[in-house]
Amino acid sequence: MNKTFYKIIILLLIAIFVQNSAIADDDGWSDALDVYNSDGLDKPVSAIEYKKVLKELDDLKAKHQKKKWFWEKWKEEPTPKTPSEPVKIERSDILKITTPLYYDGVTVPVGFYKITSTKENNQYYINLLQGKTPIVRVLANQVPHTSFAPNKINAINTEIYKDNYFKINFKTIDYALSGYLTIVK
Repeated sequence: MNKTFYKIIILLLIAIFVQNSAIADDDGWSDALDVYNSDGLDKPVSAIEYKKVLKELDDLKAKHQKKKWFWEKWKEEPTPKTPSEPVKIERSDILKITTPLYYDGVTVPVGFYKITSTKENNQYYINLLQGKTPIVRVLANQVPHTSFAPNKINAINTEIYKDNYFKINFKTIDYALSGYLTIVK
């Protein structure tokens, strides 16, 4: 038995040596480059040929996909958790105006506006922007934080006031403001 064991080890060592010497005799990438140039692989490929090759690769993957043993079929595969509804990000600085408004000689058309606030010379302003373009700057009054949306830090609240005015309430972490625009009829 010892002789058989030694013969197997010697044969394995010879096989490893022959394999390593074959790898060492390889002259690098020149053979691959010759095949690349001779087969016309440097030419552009059309979209149809590209889709055909991708379909063939998918077919090969499906054909040679690893088959599971019977005990692997019983294992529970982790399923990725997907939300039942898409995640909605609530923006608290975007306002949709559905009727034309007027303030200080400027008509504010129907559309979406980003709301910002500024304080200059102890006066507060609500700014309506479209993109980075300022549309109108409304003089605003400071109101208590609890006057609207008491559970939110940043919020916008709008309402129609006396059928002629559009009231915008805008709250940030620093202050809460209220401004009025005239409704164009």
